[in-house]
Amino acid sequence: MDTDKINFKTSDLNLAAFLRSKRLKLINNENEGGKVYFIFESSSQISDLIQSYWNNGTVGVSDYVKALDDLKNIIFSIDRYRKGDKNERWCI
Repeated sequence: MDTDKINFKTSDLNLAAFLRSKRLKLINNENEGGKVYFIFESSSQISDLIQSYWNNGTVGVSDYVKALDDLKNIIFSIDRYRKGDKNERWCI
């Protein structure tokens, strides 16, 4: 096991959807002070993908929309859980 690898964490929903569209593995999410962070598994391509995102990189529309919907579902389920619906919790 390589302990030197650092996972990537972002609260940027659009960046997270872009990374998911590029098939990066989402391994967890965190709720810190009402802000949701998405945590992606360390990858040798993460820096290139982030640079691509900020330079108008392309992804398939249907892949992006699906990734965005999945991430929004995570956010909304965390919000419902925080508001008291303890049966509504979705975490990766």
